[in-house]
Amino acid sequence: MLNLFRGKNAKSAIHTAVGGFLHEEKKRHRNAVDFLQMMAGVTVYVAEEVWGTTESEMKISDTVRFDMETQSFFYKTDGNEINVQALKGQPFWQSVQQVMVFGQDLLDDIKEREEGRKQLVSNIADLTQQMNESSIVMSRVKMFRV
Repeated sequence: MLNLFRGKNAKSAIHTAVGGFLHEEKKRHRNAVDFLQMMAGVTVYVAEEVWGTTESEMKISDTVRFDMETQSFFYKTDGNEINVQALKGQPFWQSVQQVMVFGQDLLDDIKEREEGRKQLVSNIADLTQQMNESSIVMSRVKMFRV
C-alpha cells in the first residue's frame, strides 16, 4: 500500500483513495441512519404493544439509550448525551453495532413470545370448547337466557 503513495502521482493517489473512502463512508453512514430510524419505529411499537411498557426510556447498552418521546437513540459519554445520528467515526459505528445487538435480542424475544402466545390462544380455544361441551356450563347458560 505504501508503494501506492510514492512518486509523482502520490498526491493524486492519496486524493483518489481518500475521496473514494469518503464517498463510500457517506453511503454506509446513510444506510446506518436508515437502520437507526427503522429500529426507532420498531422499538416504540414493540415496547408499547408487545412489552406493554410505559417507560420513557430504555437502556440499549452501557453507552446507548433509547428515548421513547423523541424516538431517538442517544450516546452517553462523560455525562453528556448526543443523538447517535449526529455522531461521526468510531463512536457512531460502535453505537450502531450496539443497536444491532439490541435489534437481534428484540427479534429473538418477539419470536419466543409469538410461540408462547400461539400456545396460549390454542389452549384458550381448547378450554372454551370443553366448557361449551360441559353439561354444567350448558345449564348455567340456559338459566341466564331471556
